[in-house]
Amino acid sequence: MRDPWLDNIKFVLVTVVVVGHTLPLVPTGTDFGAQVYDFIYFWHIPAFVLVTGYLSRSFTWSRRHLTALATGLLLPYLVFDSAMRFVLTTTTDAAPPGPWLINPGWPMWYLVATILWRLVTPILRTHWVALPLSVLASLWFGTVDAAWTDWFDLSRTIGFLPFFTVGLWLRPVDLNRLRAKQTVWLGLAALAVIWWLAGSIDDWMTTRWLWYAFPYSDLSAAGSPVSDLEGAWIRLRVMALGMIASFAVICLVPRGRHWFSALGSASLVVYLFHGFVVRAVGTTDLAVWARGQGDWVTIVAALAAIAVAIVIAAPPVASRLVWLIDPVSQWRRRQARTQAPTSA
Repeated sequence: MRDPWLDNIKFVLVTVVVVGHTLPLVPTGTDFGAQVYDFIYFWHIPAFVLVTGYLSRSFTWSRRHLTALATGLLLPYLVFDSAMRFVLTTTTDAAPPGPWLINPGWPMWYLVATILWRLVTPILRTHWVALPLSVLASLWFGTVDAAWTDWFDLSRTIGFLPFFTVGLWLRPVDLNRLRAKQTVWLGLAALAVIWWLAGSIDDWMTTRWLWYAFPYSDLSAAGSPVSDLEGAWIRLRVMALGMIASFAVICLVPRGRHWFSALGSASLVVYLFHGFVVRAVGTTDLAVWARGQGDWVTIVAALAAIAVAIVIAAPPVASRLVWLIDPVSQWRRRQARTQAPTSA
């Protein structure tokens, strides 16, 4: 039986992903718009990775799991990364990133990262020492400045590894502790602090630190270049804040079954298809118009992004789009439903 809380968490997080990808389309140039963007990026990817880790706890190198990985993630990556590159090259003058399939295009990096994370899951689950080692790996990889770090988006894959590892080591009893009523107030307090930090982020770093996508040598703090040691210290603090904020958001997600609970099962559908909507809107003059319009544009854009997520995840839509993502599993499920009455 599906846990409605997990479905709620998945839908909330994938919706915030859509919001985060939509806000750059309306660069109002206001402090409020920048604060909203930074606030979201403090936690929405870390929380998504953490939940991905939690849902990957049972993964093994069995034929069943490896087949599911190939049909449910690798095949969609091959199809949708190719489709996104085609859209990019035909609708804009931008050059596609790196070698095809080796350097994933936006936002397909998450599929590759999840494949790699799950392949190392049996190793990460062997001993709790994987937790501190994943943190050290993330901190160390920020010192690596080489062209090959873009392959399979290793910068972000290894950068976000600690959140995935924490998710792997979370037990259901640990997650249930976050259901307590008093955790709601702790979550609100934590997010209030993150909101305040997002408003003063330029005092100690830049937004690019929140993406885990660049070596320290390409980043700066308070307008000045940083050494590897300084960069590791900043990433460690960003990582700690991301972890706290991730748990805070999970605490605040409604526990019971709600109207959007059924939409959580379509989180991958929303993730893969919203990028085409964002690309299409990005080809318009919306960004030029949005400059100087005011904070209301940020709010409207966020509401529009939420509406897009709801429409894509709606069962009549998602049940059809999912066939383009994982036709193998969908065909097997249909066969199982067809044969069930006969075998009974």
